[in-house]
Amino acid sequence: MNLSQHVTVVPSTLPHSSHIPQQQSREYPPEEWESKRPEIEQLYIEEDLKLEQVMEKMAASGFHAT
Repeated sequence: MNLSQHVTVVPSTLPHSSHIPQQQSREYPPEEWESKRPEIEQLYIEEDLKLEQVMEKMAASGFHAT
């Protein structure tokens, strides 16, 4: 499964969660998504975090996907 095929990174027109640091979204190349795959899977599948929580943790480490 290629994560970049399932998640599109675009500037959001929706109100941002107050917990997600406001950073300018950008499109990440497939290689960068793949490098983040283990961390995303760990948080979402193994730790059973909700998508918003995964996004918060990834944003805190500098990966600002929406």
